[in-house]
Amino acid sequence: MGCDLVEQTTEKSFKQPNYRFVEADVLKGLPFRDRSFDFVHQRLLFLAIPAHAWPSELLELVRVARPGGWIELVESEIQARNAGPATQRMGQWIIEVSKRRGIDSSQVPHLGTYLKNAGLQNVVTRSVTVPMGQWGGRVGSMMAANINSAYQAMKPLITSQLGISPEAYEKNILLQHQEWEERHPASVFYAAYGQRPH
Repeated sequence: MGCDLVEQTTEKSFKQPNYRFVEADVLKGLPFRDRSFDFVHQRLLFLAIPAHAWPSELLELVRVARPGGWIELVESEIQARNAGPATQRMGQWIIEVSKRRGIDSSQVPHLGTYLKNAGLQNVVTRSVTVPMGQWGGRVGSMMAANINSAYQAMKPLITSQLGISPEAYEKNILLQHQEWEERHPASVFYAAYGQRPH
């Protein structure tokens, strides 16, 4: 079962025969019965969930998990490790527009604590460092492509909210690509998971 605001376009060959998409907003409640799933996975919503909404949002995930079922969160820090000036600048832009929407991305490393506060047990948190750029081989190139897609999606918001020209925004992206190959930065992802008590 996949759930999002909009279904992502995926080639039919990648979809499993037992897959079904449901359009929903977790902040407005999921359209599933209590105790519906053995495993609930959420990823990359750290720029969509306002800081004040995390506790209630996680309780909604707990609600749809069966007793003994697992909930997993995977989120990323905004600022890359070993980042150069252009990469840091982009991170600051994202942090600034996020704050204006009530979003605090600094909470990502504390996902495990949030799961414990939601009543889960056997909570584990792990961090994974992912290279950014062609220097990082296939994984680094894939990460760069993902980041570039995110930058393009955020461009209208950042340029309009912060008064940055589209040309300056694109120039910063090009400078980042050079930095990535010179400085070898990496993005840190956190995976936290826990079990709903029986």
